[in-house]
Amino acid sequence: MIRHIWTIVCSRSLIDEESQNITLIDALEHITIPSSFLKSHKINKLPLQLEVVTLWNKVEQKSKVTGRAILKFLSPEDEVLEEQSYTIDLTEFNRSRTRIRVSNLPLTTTGIYHFCVYLEGEKKTWQECAKIPIQIEEV
Repeated sequence: MIRHIWTIVCSRSLIDEESQNITLIDALEHITIPSSFLKSHKINKLPLQLEVVTLWNKVEQKSKVTGRAILKFLSPEDEVLEEQSYTIDLTEFNRSRTRIRVSNLPLTTTGIYHFCVYLEGEKKTWQECAKIPIQIEEV
């Protein structure tokens, strides 16, 4: 069985080759966009690069498990704007990090968007593990 430990949205991350520890740079909670930019560009995608980093581990240390997860990006109205599925492999190690690189976020309006992480359960049902808010505001 797989357990979600944490999820963080950041501008980028670095993994130390020797220790394999990760450094998360600029955790994102809030994004401001100049109103002049929104009006002049009439954008529906925010030209931004970021990463969604998640740490997983296995409940039973001696087991060899794999699983499936989905990352969804939701609008302030809870509409799914982007979705990406991936595999979690815990056959060799007790923990695993996933780094999903995201660029050009879909933008419908200003407000609170969410990155949601779901893990497929034993009965093929999806369980929400994390819901990370990102406020996008016009200034």
